[in-house]
Amino acid sequence: MANKISFDKRRGEWDIYLNNSAVISADVTLTVNWEHANRLQSDPIGKVVVTGSDGFRYELFTPGSSGSASFTFPVNRGYSRRYTLSFDQKINAEISPETTRRLRLFHPGISVDTIEKETFITKEGNDWGLKIPNGVAEGSVVEFYMERNDDPDAYGTALTAFECPVPASEGRGYSNNRMSFNDVKEDDEYQRVNLGGDGTQFYKFNLLGTQKAPKRNEGGSWKNGDFPSGPRLEFFDKDGDDVNAFLHIRKKELKALDNQPRGGDLTISTTNVVLDGGTTSPPPVTVPPTPTTSPPPEDITIGPSDCEPGPWKINGGTYDPNSVVAPVAPSIDNSGGGQNLVCTKEGGKDIILDLRNYANKLVTLELTYRIDADWTQKFDFDIPNCSDLYVDSGRLGGDDNEYNFPPYSHATNTANKVFKIYNLDGGYEYKFKHDSIPGPEPIRDIFELVCVTTEEEVDNDDGGTDTINVTVCECELVGTETWTQTGGSWPRFQPEVFITKSSGTSVSWIYDDGYGTEDGTPDDVYVEVTVKKVRDTVPFPPATLYLRDTIQRLAWTPSDTPDTDYNYGLVDGQSLADFYDHSDKIRLRVPTEKRSLLNLRRGGADMSEFRGCAGATYEAF
Repeated sequence: MANKISFDKRRGEWDIYLNNSAVISADVTLTVNWEHANRLQSDPIGKVVVTGSDGFRYELFTPGSSGSASFTFPVNRGYSRRYTLSFDQKINAEISPETTRRLRLFHPGISVDTIEKETFITKEGNDWGLKIPNGVAEGSVVEFYMERNDDPDAYGTALTAFECPVPASEGRGYSNNRMSFNDVKEDDEYQRVNLGGDGTQFYKFNLLGTQKAPKRNEGGSWKNGDFPSGPRLEFFDKDGDDVNAFLHIRKKELKALDNQPRGGDLTISTTNVVLDGGTTSPPPVTVPPTPTTSPPPEDITIGPSDCEPGPWKINGGTYDPNSVVAPVAPSIDNSGGGQNLVCTKEGGKDIILDLRNYANKLVTLELTYRIDADWTQKFDFDIPNCSDLYVDSGRLGGDDNEYNFPPYSHATNTANKVFKIYNLDGGYEYKFKHDSIPGPEPIRDIFELVCVTTEEEVDNDDGGTDTINVTVCECELVGTETWTQTGGSWPRFQPEVFITKSSGTSVSWIYDDGYGTEDGTPDDVYVEVTVKKVRDTVPFPPATLYLRDTIQRLAWTPSDTPDTDYNYGLVDGQSLADFYDHSDKIRLRVPTEKRSLLNLRRGGADMSEFRGCAGATYEAF
């Protein structure tokens, strides 16, 4: 019995065709099965649409890496013998050699542009290496370039040699693809590495002569000028965090495989077939390839046996849980030896800036704050006891609020900021608080397996027909689930601050919001605090005090008080009257007591009440 309804191609379009003129009407079920495990292979099917003899439009989609779906629509000879299938993209298809009721579909292949974007240096576990996608053809080349500015006789070497072992042709061992630096301070080298055809997707590097763990970075400059564009690996010797060598991919000369693997099937099954003469044909079925011997046909099942959830997505884009790892605490620069500024951690997300080494002094600081994150970052501090506090170019809290500044707080994911904190009371601790607002958590579709069994009549080798049970299964969308509903936490990792420099005339730290990082290096918010100026105070006993050499030099700050005979015709700090009538006594600051000399005693006073005082002059930088 020939298939009375089958696939047919005419004028470049695929039809479901009533190829037997005796067929009056039927119900046609179109089942789609698809699978494309390689995430770089594009969807071979997309959306399928057909209009039935009832005039209604029927359609389905093929989301995720695999699945099955179907719909049933009516056909009628009086309406048309051809029902054209419309796709939302160009498809590559052929009729199965086993039956005209199955249409086989193939992936369009991978573009060179795609494989170039997916070829990069990355870290897997503890190993750095080259990652390439499926689909890179033999004859592809990646050119590595490395450069150093590093004295081998001082603090050791940052990197001496690099290897990228690749299986040699015909299985004859490995090609090391080695390049090494000469024993000189400045050197560079490059190596072309042949790839493709061996099935490897991660080529582990051998990095020789390193002193510290390398870091991945982009942009910026170093001793030899600007870095080349794109990502790179940076290497360091035992002294400090200056980059002493780097490695990057200079060229990608890649070729894509031209094979087009199979990615899905369209299958026709029919019910309620009405033929001329008023008879109803039992519903025929698409039969999978069967042996040519004559045992009776077996019952068959079309479609999946289980329904996997769809891919994780965030805001409609695919989220790969394996693309990020937990941040790892970086090495801390302790070269400051506990002198000057001291930076410590309190809890998981707060930093204590300790000015204990600046007791009895006024300290002016610059704090740079840089964001490299998608999520909203929160930053708070409360430092009322400074003479002037500017956020970028604006004074915090308005004018005339010396030593009475309000708390600062922001929540943003875009603005980099510079904070200038003038004449801060030394000897005390100041807390900086970090937090973040997590973005939407991943969500995915969940499906339920639904199966329908019908009896179908099929041809046998004896020229007759047999009846079999055909079960058609498909995955029906029943809802969604979030990352936390499956038992995960969001953010996936613990938000945390990491100190990178603990003391000295500058300190620094990084706040990571817990989303995860590509290579374990914390990111998101970068903070550095630098000492810009330190003011000494009038000394305490037993030091001798002098009006001009001590008090005027250390405690005087400009005043708007007019010149009078009382202050000897000039307001310059060379008389006690200049201090008593000072227009901004709030700037005559005693940091050990966190107070200003607002109530100087007119007449009868001596210079001793100025002990511990410094003039909190505003000197912009």
